[in-house]
Amino acid sequence: SLNTSELILCDYCPKAFHRICHIPQLLEIPQGEWRCCECSALLYKKKQRCGKCIECTQVDCGECTPCLSMKKFEGNGKYGKPCIFKRCKCKRYATPDHMPAKQVAKMRRSRNDQHDMNPIEK
Repeated sequence: SLNTSELILCDYCPKAFHRICHIPQLLEIPQGEWRCCECSALLYKKKQRCGKCIECTQVDCGECTPCLSMKKFEGNGKYGKPCIFKRCKCKRYATPDHMPAKQVAKMRRSRNDQHDMNPIEK
């Protein structure tokens, strides 16, 4: 069970979080250097769909240009945009748990290349 009184300290800013208050919740204490959700968001260059709003949960219409290009509607899959009825109005910088694995790996590589976001001095 989660100990609700435990605080996790970010290695990149002076903030502290209860494990259940962090987004996403931390089921276990992270090992090594840890970056909070707010510091992690600074690394994302592209906003992600929220996945929860009405637009995100719509079914693809199958008739608009983006849908007709999708492989599931026998298109070539090259258009790469969502159905016109699924355009999220609540985009945000997502946390790694909500990002596709490819983007998480890309973000981790860019972390290693960044020189201006070093851990705070202890």
